[in-house]
Amino acid sequence: MSSNKLKDSEVSQVIYKYMMQQNRPYSATDVFNNLHAKYGKTQVQKILEQMSKENKLVEKVYGKQKVYCITQSIFPSLKEGEIENYDKELQNLTEKLRSIKENVTSREHELATLNSQLTVEEAVVKLRQVEENIGDCEGRLDKLRSSSVLITKEVKEKTYSDHRKYVGAWRKRKRMAQDILDTILEGYPKKKQELFEEVGIVTDEESGVVVPASK
Repeated sequence: MSSNKLKDSEVSQVIYKYMMQQNRPYSATDVFNNLHAKYGKTQVQKILEQMSKENKLVEKVYGKQKVYCITQSIFPSLKEGEIENYDKELQNLTEKLRSIKENVTSREHELATLNSQLTVEEAVVKLRQVEENIGDCEGRLDKLRSSSVLITKEVKEKTYSDHRKYVGAWRKRKRMAQDILDTILEGYPKKKQELFEEVGIVTDEESGVVVPASK
């Protein structure tokens, strides 16, 4: 029996310290859960009731539920000026927190946008593939133009359609690659040409390639 009393005494100290630190109303279930079920729920309820009888806690009954809060008389009273200072400090901290949250949200959106875009390496690979496809189509088109063999209207229209498609894709990929490079260069400490050399980018201009006009 003395062992149980000693245990209750130890748990009582833990609970009282917790209630004083939190300084907010809790039910016995709240205290039990917040202390990670380290102590028995019945034991927690009994200790809260006992501390209420000892005026260490204030007990309030709401329907079938009892809520406990630390007795406020143990805390020093604040003067009106001090309360106003705390209110102002709280308002400033709340505003800072709001600003930080907005900044975090903005950064998250920016990161999501960047993650959804192609990397420089992926853009270069895509661009080269498009260039190869366009080169093949240009070669086929040149042969058809110089050939004396007549082709049907449907084949001719499809050829021009494919040409427009691949040239459009070329331009689109080129713009996409340029946008990605511009984004990277905003935070890149070196010059643009140094980035190109480091990644292995060869521009159309350096290769002597010009985007053909759509047919």
